[in-house]
Amino acid sequence: MYYIILILILISIIYFQYNQTDVIKIYLFYPDESKYNELKDEFDSVESKLSGFKLIKIDCDDPKNKKFKRNFKVKGMCLVKVFTNGSRSTYDGKYNSSDILEWVYDTAID
Repeated sequence: MYYIILILILISIIYFQYNQTDVIKIYLFYPDESKYNELKDEFDSVESKLSGFKLIKIDCDDPKNKKFKRNFKVKGMCLVKVFTNGSRSTYDGKYNSSDILEWVYDTAID
């Protein structure tokens, strides 16, 4: 009897750990349309290959998004950030889809 209860408790713990819904958001902040258009193909490729995640694009030139530009110091280049359960990481590598994808999965899984 105790073994069955122990097994059920262990199964519940394992299920909870692997089915817990972690909050993972991937943002692309860009300073203006021209900067985004320069890298549009790379970001579209990243977005199409993301499995289980969505790339949220924020145009920091839009007046309603100016706070992002100021808070995240979006200046001359696009900025990719991953937010996971309250912590955030900023991408600082090359702007090609394979490097960005590798970084996103490494960051989101760790």
